[in-house]
Amino acid sequence: MIGKGGEKDMRLLLVVFFISILIIGVTHGEPIPDNVVSTLSKEWLVATGTDSALWKITVKNGTEVVPNLQVDFNVIDQSYGYVNPTSGITDAEGSVTTAFYANTKSGDAVIDTLIKYPYNGETLTQISNFTLKIDHDAP
Repeated sequence: MIGKGGEKDMRLLLVVFFISILIIGVTHGEPIPDNVVSTLSKEWLVATGTDSALWKITVKNGTEVVPNLQVDFNVIDQSYGYVNPTSGITDAEGSVTTAFYANTKSGDAVIDTLIKYPYNGETLTQISNFTLKIDHDAP
């Protein structure tokens, strides 16, 4: 039999227990890449077949960088150009760099980044796409 004070203590204990379960369930410790920042070394590329730009992707969870994630780069229409390397692992600053090499076709090259990350024992993929502008002459 629980007295009046013990009953309140038991309710408080149950409330604390359920709040702990909710917190543990929500903060499982695996950051979700919800913020992808793209940085190019050039604003425009020239469709010469030889022009290129360095392209850095920084992966963040909110404002915190996320290291050790695989990032694959996929040029949707390769008549505009290609990337090399086609994949990489984010470094301690959450960044991975590739180079885009323009072909001789002008237009907007769309590139998907496929970011693979662990979540609840599975590997999920977040896809972000970016556009690189290519023209036949410098703008």
